[in-house]
Amino acid sequence: SEYEKTAKISINKDLTKYMSAKAKKIVRIYNDQFRDGITEVTYDKQHIGDMATHIHHIFPEADYPTICHYIENLIALTPTQHLNYAHPNGNTQKINREYQHICLLAKSDTIRDDIEHHAEPIYSFEKFLYVLFIGLERDSFSQIENGDYDGLVTAINLAYSARPPPDYNQIIL
Repeated sequence: SEYEKTAKISINKDLTKYMSAKAKKIVRIYNDQFRDGITEVTYDKQHIGDMATHIHHIFPEADYPTICHYIENLIALTPTQHLNYAHPNGNTQKINREYQHICLLAKSDTIRDDIEHHAEPIYSFEKFLYVLFIGLERDSFSQIENGDYDGLVTAINLAYSARPPPDYNQIIL
């Protein structure tokens, strides 16, 4: 990201890979335990209730190494959602920005549910704001108050051209 370049952050690639793998395990365990292993992206009627066997970096590990180990940057998806929708034609070097938008909104729902319904939540609203600040490179995320989910969703939507999330079925056509 531009922030990482400007801040001249040094990255230990081995440590980054280790921490990223550890974070993926945490998300997988959480998803299995508290979400019955189903996809976090439930806007998709085709895959609602399908098993999420892939853990996806919403902001790619290679491009955003400083946030790749944040569980707030990881989302549980079905193989089809991951390799067809998030990465067009299974090319993991490419990101579908419209689907990234959908993933961020879905992740915000997961985070809200975790914080509001668990005595000891694993997710952090503040860390999600940081992930968004780095990944979308917008100062607006640093101005959102803790727990302001409406403000969060508004800022995400504004970052993606102020359009509401696209109709999911149009993405996959």
